[in-house]
Amino acid sequence: MTVGLDSAGSENLSAIALKEPLALVLGAEGKGLRQLTRETCSAVARLDMPGEIKSLNVSNAAVLALYVGATRLGLMKIGPHRTAKRPLAVANGPFVFNRSSDQ
Repeated sequence: MTVGLDSAGSENLSAIALKEPLALVLGAEGKGLRQLTRETCSAVARLDMPGEIKSLNVSNAAVLALYVGATRLGLMKIGPHRTAKRPLAVANGPFVFNRSSDQ
């Protein structure tokens, strides 16, 4: 699944049913995702935040999106005794979540 992140996305990232492997695509600061990139993604999502801030710089958006994705896919350690069953592989841009046993 490929999810593009854009402040004008149709859904909040936390509301989308995510599937592995997951690739997160982030656009340039200011301009966002290019139209062809938007059309190529399975979904285009936004990161809703409380208050008046509607967009983050790309590095902050990446951190938040990685956290949301990894948490929703069960890849994050949650508490002292819960861990992912298989390792998480992260590739450089786009970020790819894949719990492959081959890695």
